[in-house]
Amino acid sequence: MMLRTYCLKPTTILVLKGAELRECMQRDARFGFNVMEKLCLLLRERIQAAYGALEKM
Repeated sequence: MMLRTYCLKPTTILVLKGAELRECMQRDARFGFNVMEKLCLLLRERIQAAYGALEKM
């Protein structure tokens, strides 16, 4: 899948392959925990936003 986006100001983009990221997370438990923690928080926010949108219907 290809994604396209446009930035309004100069931006640095970090591109990671999933398998390589997973290896890094397994090698460095603290890094892996931090990534998963941020991911869980992001998912929680999105789920709460979706439920909030449903409640307004």
